[in-house]
Amino acid sequence: MEHTVIKKGTRRLDATPTWEGLVRPLIALVHEGETYESRQMAKGELRRMARLADCWVEYRKEQLKAEEAEREAAAAAAASEEGAEQ
Repeated sequence: MEHTVIKKGTRRLDATPTWEGLVRPLIALVHEGETYESRQMAKGELRRMARLADCWVEYRKEQLKAEEAEREAAAAAAASEEGAEQ
């Protein structure tokens, strides 16, 4: 667990749960939840986590595509400069 020093002698702990740490209890709730509402909440949370993961994948695809375009533009500019020098 990470911590941040707020002021001398005081620390703030980051207790943000990981998705991996949440999956097992959510799956248990889906299968063994005592109430219909608890099972539905767990299913909804798993769906929300899946949507967020999908959004992250799309974001990374767009980011990688932009990085590739930048590399191609830089390579084209370098090749253009080489041609101009000759």
